[in-house]
Amino acid sequence: MIQHFLALLRLFGAPRKRPRRRNQRCAPPRGLILSQWSLPDYRVGLGRFGRVGCEICAVYNVLLRCRKAVPLWEIIDSFTARRSLMLLGLGGTDPFTIGPWLAERGVGTQCYGGRRACDAFCAAARQDGLYIVSYWTRPWNLHTVAFAVRCGVLEVWNAGHPRRRGAVEDIVPHLRRRFILGYRITEPLL
Repeated sequence: MIQHFLALLRLFGAPRKRPRRRNQRCAPPRGLILSQWSLPDYRVGLGRFGRVGCEICAVYNVLLRCRKAVPLWEIIDSFTARRSLMLLGLGGTDPFTIGPWLAERGVGTQCYGGRRACDAFCAAARQDGLYIVSYWTRPWNLHTVAFAVRCGVLEVWNAGHPRRRGAVEDIVPHLRRRFILGYRITEPLL
């Protein structure tokens, strides 16, 4: 159901003019993006990266950790060209398009979609590796973060600063009610 709703929002996805040139002139991030608000000059469609860039931020961080770095402007441009933006970019990016986008770049994922998959995703996220999770922050607003698990400790990015947690359920209170989908990065092996 939620996947169909997000696909409907993608109908209003790609603005005619992509902000490629503007984004190419922006200062590139240095290392992992710890806060999407730290890059105020980037645009995602008609939206500002600080407000709507969380999915792209998660993808960028995962690629960097997989040693497959791609310039941030190129990721934004690619998601725009794929018509993955919702409401011309003002609604961010459809999180269901992350897995296929990563697969096109040689990064394998296992997708856990829907509330019923939350328990399976949480169980998988107890193993060392890289993960992405999308969840509702309030009605009509969602957020996506990337995190790594190493020796049972989670390091979460795009939360303002790297946050360390004990379990994926600690990232978001009441995750079962707010879970949209999660990805486990399967390749390349870390």
